[in-house]
Amino acid sequence: MNSTIPTPPCIPEIELDGVTPYGYNKKNTPFTVKITSCSKFQVNQTTAFANFKAISGMTVSADSISFTGFPDDYCLLSMFALDTNGYPIIQSWELHFGSVDMPVLILNPDDTPAQGVHVEANATIYPGLTSTCTTDAAGKCTIGNLPGTTISLVARKDDGSIAVNGLAPTTVQVRLKLLPFVSPKPGSSFETGNGTAGWTGGELRQSLKIKRDTTLVVNTNRQYTLQTASNSFPASGSIKKAYIKYRFITSEVPGGYFATQFNDYFSITIRSDTGA
Repeated sequence: MNSTIPTPPCIPEIELDGVTPYGYNKKNTPFTVKITSCSKFQVNQTTAFANFKAISGMTVSADSISFTGFPDDYCLLSMFALDTNGYPIIQSWELHFGSVDMPVLILNPDDTPAQGVHVEANATIYPGLTSTCTTDAAGKCTIGNLPGTTISLVARKDDGSIAVNGLAPTTVQVRLKLLPFVSPKPGSSFETGNGTAGWTGGELRQSLKIKRDTTLVVNTNRQYTLQTASNSFPASGSIKKAYIKYRFITSEVPGGYFATQFNDYFSITIRSDTGA
């Protein structure tokens, strides 16, 4: 008995239209899944699920599946279909949705508007998912469709200056001031002084457990204003990668706010004298 499954004459191409799995999409906004080549959908053999639940208001045609939009921050969209050649099509996407368009103002260290600054917005609960914008002549840009979770903002300028912040998405303009790159002092090293010398920001405290040992302390200060500390180290021209071993202790009292809009932040920035 021959049980060989016939090879499909071609592979259908499936495309998302109106959403992307690589960024934040607008909540409750219609979009479609399209079949663009090879074959068509069998309408009565095509369906989809959102977070493993049946989708109401979905419209299926031979060329596409149309959705009215989703209100959730996250949606695992799964599609199951037979095409007109009789072959199955199974595909899924992780989609992220938001409703906040957050305006950002980036200032140079001298408080003038910073043009051409690349701004990244990352949600703590979705590692690797980034939305970006670039500032105009007024130092402004807007990051759209952000979800209701803590957002990490990082702004970088070509001269090596940076700005960071962590906050809940807001429609009120967020102001970030760039910090210029500070070259490490000659002979500076993380190998001496327990690595606590040369920092901007933070507080040095005497260790209670180890005699003559100091600790750099940075905390959220129980407020939304970002607390930061930064330092730099020299790197020779032949170095391609650098590894820094460090240990940190975090605690949240009361707990339970991670990945919500109430999660507060502190920031530690370490760069080489190349600006990286």
